[in-house]
Amino acid sequence: MDKDYLKSIIKQTKDYTILYAEDNEEQRLQTIKMLQNYFGNIISAVNGHEAFELYKEHKDEIKIVFTDIKMPIMDGIKLCEHIRETDKIVPVVIFSAYDDKEFLLEGIKVGIDGYILKPYTLELITETIQKIIKKTGQFNIRYLKDGFYWNQNDESLYNKDHHEIKLSKNERVLVKLLSSAENKIVSPLDIENEVFDDLKSDNRRVRNLISRLNLKLNKNLVESIYGEGYKIALNQ
Repeated sequence: MDKDYLKSIIKQTKDYTILYAEDNEEQRLQTIKMLQNYFGNIISAVNGHEAFELYKEHKDEIKIVFTDIKMPIMDGIKLCEHIRETDKIVPVVIFSAYDDKEFLLEGIKVGIDGYILKPYTLELITETIQKIIKKTGQFNIRYLKDGFYWNQNDESLYNKDHHEIKLSKNERVLVKLLSSAENKIVSPLDIENEVFDDLKSDNRRVRNLISRLNLKLNKNLVESIYGEGYKIALNQ
């Protein structure tokens, strides 16, 4: 696994709280060790009923729910059903065996966001977390064109290989402004007011800043819209 890729995931998830339900103690402890690579706080439960009670208690903190599909008292499908009665947003991921296909179909119906087949590896968990990040956007990631993405948590720009791009102060402010504009065109005057701490009005410095950034990236990440301004296209 690419170490830079793993670091980029951990940087996004290290301060998050998750809920994890599994009735098999050995499996639960092994999986918690894997999940601790990504998440700073793991709330664990031994069945769906306990998990749901913990979810209600900590719902404002929990960012992802991981659950086994087959458990006593309440299984993972019922757990998802109960959560979805009041929460349509929190991602729910199910761990399942190959012979759980019927359960998985039920899970899709009730709104699971992903599943990981047993036996699973750290790489499979990483891929699933990345998909959830991209799907939900709840980790404050803006996916840009050409594989670039902007992490709003640490205000850093990464390329498609998950390597951080070193930006100047003005470049960082520019990318932050444009990536938060949601595909809208930002005028040169608005860029000047945000980036430059003075009262001058000179569009040339905006053009120069954008030219230097695009040259550094070897891509036209920032597009010029004739007569209107500039934008970064989001990767929808």
